[in-house]
Amino acid sequence: MFKAVFKTLKLHTYLIRNGCIIMQEGYSSTKKRIIEAALKIIASEGFHRVTIRKIASLAGVNVAAVNYHFGSKEQLINEALHNITQQLINTFNVLQQSNIAVEDRLRTFLHAYSSVITQYPDVIKNFIMQSITDYGISGEYESFIQNEGYALLKNTIRQMRPGDNDYIIEMRIMQMLGSMAFPILLSNRSIALMDVDYSHDQVRAQYVEIILDCLKSPC
Repeated sequence: MFKAVFKTLKLHTYLIRNGCIIMQEGYSSTKKRIIEAALKIIASEGFHRVTIRKIASLAGVNVAAVNYHFGSKEQLINEALHNITQQLINTFNVLQQSNIAVEDRLRTFLHAYSSVITQYPDVIKNFIMQSITDYGISGEYESFIQNEGYALLKNTIRQMRPGDNDYIIEMRIMQMLGSMAFPILLSNRSIALMDVDYSHDQVRAQYVEIILDCLKSPC
């Protein structure tokens, strides 16, 4: 188990080196700082608590600079949500690396995916609940899943489970993604109910191993 956990963390470093956080080319250093500040606040407090003043203070700029670069809080949040969407999409990159063993590809994907959704639980909860605000993350991400992401997952599972038909593979994907989302929906209740802190890398790495064992089981 611990050898597999170490491998998960090591492969996760590979993904980070290949870049998860995306900034548009041509962004000024000020604009990058503002978006990074918005992402930090979204991660720590949720996007419902984002204010221009908080962002300006954390970025080390004045409120006028935020409005100059983005025009409104809504536009800034949309930029930040686009960034989070790109982070989610980037977690799928490793599934295309045929030089990596299929189990290790999936292990790296699961750990990277869980890291992103753990970092931004408020956004992910709203995505899962089909969103209760105007700040939609679903369109761009859903389009990627439909056009590329689902096929990458299906192909990866098929390589692990060559004897499974399409229906079973799709059920396994549903089980896998549902397992990843459930701790996020539980949030801190997982600590209160089960004494498990999903925010820790090693805990998530062990959880990933359990999911992989289920995928490899003969059922």
